[in-house]
Amino acid sequence: MKTIGFRVDAGGKIGIGHLKRSLVFANQLDQEVIFLSKSNLGNIGYPVINVDDSSLTNAISSYEINTLVFDCKHKVSSAVIEKCKLLGTKTILIDNTGSGLRNADIVIYPNAHTNPKYFNNVKGKLMGGWYYVFINEKFFGNRLSYPIEKKLEILVTMGGSDINNVTQKVINALEKSKLEFQCSVVIGPSFKGKEIMTKDKRFSILKNVDNMPELMLNHNLGIILFGVSAYEATAARLPSIVITDSKHLKDLSRMAEFKTIVGLGKFNEKKLLNKLELLAKDYSLRKILMDNCLSVFQHRMVRKEIAEVYTDGNKKK
Repeated sequence: MKTIGFRVDAGGKIGIGHLKRSLVFANQLDQEVIFLSKSNLGNIGYPVINVDDSSLTNAISSYEINTLVFDCKHKVSSAVIEKCKLLGTKTILIDNTGSGLRNADIVIYPNAHTNPKYFNNVKGKLMGGWYYVFINEKFFGNRLSYPIEKKLEILVTMGGSDINNVTQKVINALEKSKLEFQCSVVIGPSFKGKEIMTKDKRFSILKNVDNMPELMLNHNLGIILFGVSAYEATAARLPSIVITDSKHLKDLSRMAEFKTIVGLGKFNEKKLLNKLELLAKDYSLRKILMDNCLSVFQHRMVRKEIAEVYTDGNKKK
């Protein structure tokens, strides 16, 4: 049987979004899957081989990898792609603007915010937009409707690592709100050295979370970090205020154009509380956001169809 490899890193400084996305892809494949990483990925349900740039080609040969998917935070070079192709390995580049764009067999930008200008030099097959967003199907589950009178059930999640410690800043801001709410705060798996503190009984701190789809579907407002989590919230039709850092302001702005989220930009306590109050009182705005979330994913590619396109028919039955 052919083997497909996933070159992915994850951890405290780079988060876990790339890994989550690759696992969604891998779970649809009817072939041997192996992960290649510099990081300790833990128990992810697939074999993990420790590699770096110098040992990558040896791993490809040793494990007879016929297709290699790069879903990396760092930019993948055309030289790395060429080394893979010389071994007869098909290459797929996901969400990466390195020079490898020029010679990868397939290039995917699985989001709605990437500027298409980055892909002017793509010579292989190009796929992108809402149609190719990788989301665990559980996020598309049933959402309970809720009346405007119901108090807010807020979900706060700043990703797997929250390197800028925005979680504590959000809690500090919400503690000043006079709104009636309950708030679940998710502590990511890579929150090393961060002690999230609050004495406010409106907050619940959740660690070691393995039911994020259920949490998003059972809350009625989110405060989310921009990235994979923002797309998961969109899939779950969770009206959300989305925060980002200065590096991703333009990306957040492009996603916000679809009116599926409310973009906050960089964390600002006053702006956050103003947007929270607006959404708390304006049910029609929340309803518009929910309807738009449903609309953008209405024609999404079924995961098994994606697997078939990417791997020439090697999908799960």
